[in-house]
Amino acid sequence: MRLLALLLVATGASITDSAAAVLHRLSPAERDRAMRSLFDPRTGIGVSFLRQPIGSSDFTAAAEHYSLTIKHDRAQILPLPRQAKRLNPTSRSWVRRGARPRG
Repeated sequence: MRLLALLLVATGASITDSAAAVLHRLSPAERDRAMRSLFDPRTGIGVSFLRQPIGSSDFTAAAEHYSLTIKHDRAQILPLPRQAKRLNPTSRSWVRRGARPRG
C-alpha cells in the first residue's frame, strides 16, 4: 500500500461584504471575540489565509456597493482584515478586485 502525505500550509477564509455586515451588527466586544476565535492561533482556530475581495463580491449585502468605489470597504470591511493580521501576524492575504455586477 502506498501512502501519500499532504502538508496543510494554511486555513483560509474570506471576509466578504456579507460577512462584514454580520460582524458589524455585533457589539465591539462580541466582534472582537468572534475575530479572536477565528484568527488568533493561540485562543482560536488560527485562520492563516484571507482571499479578500475589494470593491464588492458576489456576496454583497447592499446594492450601493456596486458603485465601483471602495468607500464602503474602507468603513466596514478593511478594518476586519487589518484586525485579523494583528491577531495572526504570520497570516497571508490575497486581495483581489471584487466581482462586477451581472445582468
